[in-house]
Amino acid sequence: PNEVLALEGGINEQVTEKQLILDSDNINFDDETGDMIATGRPILNLPPQNIKVIADKMIYNEESNVLKGIGNVIVIKDGMVTKGDYLEVDMNEETVVMDNLDTLSTTMNLRAAKGIQKDGLLILHNGNFYSEESSIHRIQSRMIGPRFQNMLIDEADKSLFFGDPTGNKITIDIGSLYVEARKNHEVIKAKDIKVYRKDKFWFKWPSFTAYTNKDRDYFEANYPEFGTKRRLGMFIGPGFVFGGPGGSVIKAIPFLNYNHKFGFGGALKYLNTYNRTELGYGSANDLFFMKGIQRLDDNLFLQYAANTYMDEWFLGHRMPKYMAEVYFDKRYKNKDFLAPGMNLQFRHRAGFGIMEDNDRNFYGEKINSTGIATTRLRYMAELRQSFYSYVNEEKRIAFDLSMAMQGSAAVYGTGDTQFIARFGPRAHLQYKNWMQDIGYFIAGYSDETPVPRYDRYRYGHQSVYLTEAFRINKYLSVGWSGNINLSDDAPNGKMFQENRFLVAFGPDDLKITLGYDFVRQTTYFGFNVAFDSKGTTINYGKMEIKNPERLGKREK
Repeated sequence: PNEVLALEGGINEQVTEKQLILDSDNINFDDETGDMIATGRPILNLPPQNIKVIADKMIYNEESNVLKGIGNVIVIKDGMVTKGDYLEVDMNEETVVMDNLDTLSTTMNLRAAKGIQKDGLLILHNGNFYSEESSIHRIQSRMIGPRFQNMLIDEADKSLFFGDPTGNKITIDIGSLYVEARKNHEVIKAKDIKVYRKDKFWFKWPSFTAYTNKDRDYFEANYPEFGTKRRLGMFIGPGFVFGGPGGSVIKAIPFLNYNHKFGFGGALKYLNTYNRTELGYGSANDLFFMKGIQRLDDNLFLQYAANTYMDEWFLGHRMPKYMAEVYFDKRYKNKDFLAPGMNLQFRHRAGFGIMEDNDRNFYGEKINSTGIATTRLRYMAELRQSFYSYVNEEKRIAFDLSMAMQGSAAVYGTGDTQFIARFGPRAHLQYKNWMQDIGYFIAGYSDETPVPRYDRYRYGHQSVYLTEAFRINKYLSVGWSGNINLSDDAPNGKMFQENRFLVAFGPDDLKITLGYDFVRQTTYFGFNVAFDSKGTTINYGKMEIKNPERLGKREK
């Protein structure tokens, strides 16, 4: 046979190939059935799989190649303990069956009347999972502007929708639950959902599908999308998420579109381990838009866009007619460079790409587009030194002071060049319910860009950037961020080159955030959710977990 059986206790043998090492004081052979019966709490080790099995009695039949564990079964794999009444392992079919299993991970307890594992699929029947440990889970939307969640808040001043998780006693009944652990993200599908709070029925939901990353800090699901985009106008429509090829996630969004007239359109969001792309079309303005980024290596990226604002680091978000660029981006940190707490940080970015100036101007500037496509080779760098840092969480006072130097140099396929250098102090401070980030830059630049509507420098020789956040009460916070040109030399002659307003409402563990960018005429919508899993129980009729060994683990 392929498997070699070694007996320890009364017998000690060297083990080769697929090892099964059995340690038992009492071992008997049944000549009629061919069963080997071990009693007295035998211990079975499977070193290649890093599994240990303990039971009151074990029966192994060499002909059928089936192992049974009977009574007070304990399975230990990778440090995780699973208990049950009965275990059966068919080594030919590589199938594992366990009755009345109970397992404990680092944060969750899981129980099931019956569990079957075969071919990377774990099927559990009539069980539940719950947590006896406090574990905070946070899901945050990516927003531009003040980050309200960075504000220091007394626990007593917080308002919580979920409240004390132990007191809430939330119970979720799910008819069927499917979890697929893919290489770098996971899929969760639930059907027939009923939610109870303090043993009283709360609400029900027919089905829910979500795609989340391994850190569980974002997800895509079947929820509607709405907002505004420059040139596209307003849009609103339902969202449908499903799995794509190669473990990817695709969200389709048919929408109603308005930009001085009504129209229709649609968008697609595509996400896989290394790529994030959004593209769509709106008939109200006959506009195609696209934005995407592909990670080629840890610090090497490909980004591409059409009629969409792109992040140009400290030069702001800019909209080309189209562009594609490969760039290298890396950060370094020298902790306690000058003294304890005085860290030195360096970041640089080098990119080469092709782009065309937009056929419309969105900044109120009287600049004609060249209408040409050109290449751009650019290097950007920032050096930031921290000089002082103070935090008093009890009094909710914080202050951090640093100095930043930034530079950018670009040469275009036309032979034109752009050089920018600026430096100045930066500060972050909080006093009670008020938080502020402020910085001043004095700059020198020579700007001969051949795509001026896209990447002309707009902040001038002297500028101040501000980010303000104020917590009005437990349920309402407001914020604003902007960049003020102090030297009156902006191409459009305006003082404000950045101007965004945000409002966040709701309790601290369930905040909805709305924002509007007055310069880019773009609406932002996001939410922050934080909940404690302690005191929550999820009951299920059937749960399938595909690739359970990958749960919470990245491929790399």
